[in-house]
Amino acid sequence: MRGSRFPRCDAAALVVVTTIAALTIATLAIAALVAAAAPANADDPSGSIRFRRGDVNADGSTDVADVAFLLDRLFRVGEVLPCRLAADINDDGRIDLSDGISLLSYHFRAGPPPPAPFPGCGPDPTPDELPCARYSRCGRLALAWDAPATNEDGSVLDDLAGFVLHIGTVPRSEAPYRSSIDVGLTTSFTLTGLDAGRVFVAVTAYDESGNESDFSEEVSAIVE
Repeated sequence: MRGSRFPRCDAAALVVVTTIAALTIATLAIAALVAAAAPANADDPSGSIRFRRGDVNADGSTDVADVAFLLDRLFRVGEVLPCRLAADINDDGRIDLSDGISLLSYHFRAGPPPPAPFPGCGPDPTPDELPCARYSRCGRLALAWDAPATNEDGSVLDDLAGFVLHIGTVPRSEAPYRSSIDVGLTTSFTLTGLDAGRVFVAVTAYDESGNESDFSEEVSAIVE
């Protein structure tokens, strides 16, 4: 709800920081650090690649569709799994029927969850020789910002209640943001599990009465 008295989030010092350069755009001071997933290369050691175990079809989630995808690839000669590390569901260093059984047991028989990295992304804690040709669902984007001190009318903001991150894949001028995350009163947050590509982010602040600020200046970064 936007009212006549709401926190000021008018974009002072929006900053995008990459490992190469920093660009200061304007007041809310959003600093975005891109920590991209390591490039998935079939010839690289598996321990350097970030992936999500059980996400066999590389769609960003782990469900029954992954079992179907695994079985289809196991019995089709020449079919390639996008990331064999993710398909090694029981982490035994092999891809076979036991992996599908493990995932079905987890979903339908209260079996143990897949070993790490699960449910989030990460490197393989037990590196092996399985290749990962491609996995682009583990991008990360770290954000930080300064809390506003005044309301739009210039009065002291003494009832700040939190912030909302708004995330999209195109600029807000072209389409509404695809998702929003209420991060509470924290002034830093890391988005994880992002698809590869450009990400657009803005922040709003809200007070204890539910009044919400306008969007901050929008920042964007390329997640690899």
